[in-house]
Amino acid sequence: MSSKIYRIIIILTISIIIINFSSSNINADEFALGEETTSYYAQNKLGHKIHFSNLNDVNFDSSKELILILGNSQTHGINQKKITDVNYVEILDSHFNSNNIISFSLPNGNLKEFYLISLYFIEKFNISQIVLPVFFDDFRENNIRPEIINFFKKNENIDNFPKSIKQEIGQEFGIDFESENSSNKSTQDFSEKKLNNFFNKFSIWKNRESIRVELFIFLYKLRNTVFFISPSSIRYKIKESYNQNLNSLYNLLDNSRKNNIQVLTYIPPIRKDVKIPYDLTEYNDFKKDIKLLKNDFSNLKYADLDSIVKGEFWGYKNSTNLLKSTEYDFMHFNYYAHKILADNLKTLIK
Repeated sequence: MSSKIYRIIIILTISIIIINFSSSNINADEFALGEETTSYYAQNKLGHKIHFSNLNDVNFDSSKELILILGNSQTHGINQKKITDVNYVEILDSHFNSNNIISFSLPNGNLKEFYLISLYFIEKFNISQIVLPVFFDDFRENNIRPEIINFFKKNENIDNFPKSIKQEIGQEFGIDFESENSSNKSTQDFSEKKLNNFFNKFSIWKNRESIRVELFIFLYKLRNTVFFISPSSIRYKIKESYNQNLNSLYNLLDNSRKNNIQVLTYIPPIRKDVKIPYDLTEYNDFKKDIKLLKNDFSNLKYADLDSIVKGEFWGYKNSTNLLKSTEYDFMHFNYYAHKILADNLKTLIK
């Protein structure tokens, strides 16, 4: 085997390792959205923010019963956005006209994360209903992102969460909630702060995160180019991740039932004017699994909305490889589709 082939293999191996171990920590959400899609977080008619993506930013004063809308980037992403365009969360809030909607969305948010987030919102607010789109794509994800863990680790309400959840967090991130005290600064914390203050004098250290993102994006595109991966590539079920997400959804529903909270789960819109990037048997089985949860939970309402948005309302995204300029976007649509989704949800939300 020639030295050139060896070099290619080494580069690809390093790329895959970096992607696998760094993707959950990379702050590259806008890259995932693409240039044609813009993040938009809903406000109410008074101009107050009602839609969040960071638990540290949640600032919502309401004693009313609230509808909690969870979601991934389809919730906050608007393709080909015009200045006055808003997302379906804001359309719904305007429709109900009662300041009773709060929303939280995460790019590629999985059910393990949404379970934890729902626990927090249920404790903090008077939640009467949860609206939850369930994406087949996101059942392939099973990592809880560090910023969520760090929030719960520092949050004083963590002691009120179920012991099983604290154990799951501790096992995954090596955290012992029984012995750790967030108010006590360790020697490691102190030394890291001192080192950061010193290195921040140098521009390359200050810009290390953006450099890391650029490197990650290049290696991600390199991997996809070599292995012919694109948004149209079939995304097969990952059994372990799938089962973990299904279990977390079950826990979310169970906790909601115990708190007399109604839950609307729906299969979200997906682009259908081209072949969808799923194995159809696996996708249909997934929809059956979600629907069957109704047998166990009387507080659950289910709807299949995957075909409500026509092809003309979908857009394109930046290429995920080094050869093409644009690719089909199967996740994000324009304002008119947000309106269609909101109109469908109006009839399902109490």
